[in-house]
Amino acid sequence: MQHVPAWKKIAIAAKQAGNEEQESALNVTTHLATGSLSKREKRSIIRGEPEAAAQRPAKKRKREKAPREQRLADKDLVLRDQLRYLIDFYRERVGELPQAVWEHGAARAQVLEAKEEEKTEEPAVVTAWKFSKQKQNWLLKHVLDTGEIPTCYDELLAAYVRDLRGRAREVLEQRLREELEREEGEEGEKGEKGENSEKDDENAENAESPENPENPENPEDAGNKDATQTDAAPSAALVRARLLLEHLAS
Repeated sequence: MQHVPAWKKIAIAAKQAGNEEQESALNVTTHLATGSLSKREKRSIIRGEPEAAAQRPAKKRKREKAPREQRLADKDLVLRDQLRYLIDFYRERVGELPQAVWEHGAARAQVLEAKEEEKTEEPAVVTAWKFSKQKQNWLLKHVLDTGEIPTCYDELLAAYVRDLRGRAREVLEQRLREELEREEGEEGEKGEKGENSEKDDENAENAESPENPENPENPEDAGNKDATQTDAAPSAALVRARLLLEHLAS
C-alpha cells in the first residue's frame, strides 16, 4: 500500500467534502521537502487548490531580431537626437537649412513635420533650441565620423563649432590639425609609392623594347597617360577637417 502524507490527506478530505471534481495531475504522493515544487505550488496544494497551482504564468517570448538589412534601413529613417539638436541650432541661430541636408531622409521628415506644426492655427508650445553638454560631447566625439554624422551636415557642424568657446574649442582644433597632418602624410606616402611604381614600369618597358629614336612616342598616347594619372580625391573626413579648421580660425 502506498504511503500518503498527512498534508495530502487534508487536501483530499477538503476536496471530497465539496463537489466532486476531477483529480488534478498535481495530486501526487510526493513529500513537500523533496518534491520539485515551488513555494506557491506547495501552498496551493495545502489549501486544496492544486489546479490553481498548475497555472504558472507563461514566459514572455523574446522579440525576434530583425534582419541586418532591415535594421540598417530603419536606422536611416530615424533621426538621432544629436542631429536633431544640430538642426534646431542651425535653424534658430543661422536660418534656413542648406539644400544638402534635405538629402538625409530622416532629417527631411523631421523638418517637414516641424513646418506642418508651425502652420497649424491651434496654439502650441514653441520649443526653442537649448544647449546640451551631452549632445555637444557626442558631436565633438564623432565630428570626423561620416557614418554617424553624414557629409550633408558639414555646413551645420561648421556653424556650430564657430561658436565654441574655451577648452572644447582648443581640444577640437588640436584634434583636427593632428587628423589633417595624418591624412596628408598618408596621401603623400601613397603618391610617392605610385610615382615609384610608374618609374619601375617605364624602366621595364624600356628594357624590353629596343631603342628606336626614329619612332618617338605618340604625343596622343602621352596625353592619355597624363590624363589617367590623376590624384585621388581627398577623403570626406579630410574635407570636413579642413572646413572646420577654417571656421575655427575665422
